[in-house]
Amino acid sequence: MIRKIDKGFDTLSSLAEMFSGIKTYGVGRGKPSQTEKIRNTKPFTSIKTDDTWSPCFDGKHTVRY
Repeated sequence: MIRKIDKGFDTLSSLAEMFSGIKTYGVGRGKPSQTEKIRNTKPFTSIKTDDTWSPCFDGKHTVRY
């Protein structure tokens, strides 16, 4: 059954390249270099709403319905 499916369809790797995307926090990376404190507090993944800051949501925070 798997061989039949493999024959009839292109593989994903033949259609597109896969990347990991942006890696936001890496100790020692960037200019200026990021520290462990920056990695632990994650100051860059928040959005300012009114006078307060809220966490930024990504794909893991969404559901199908």
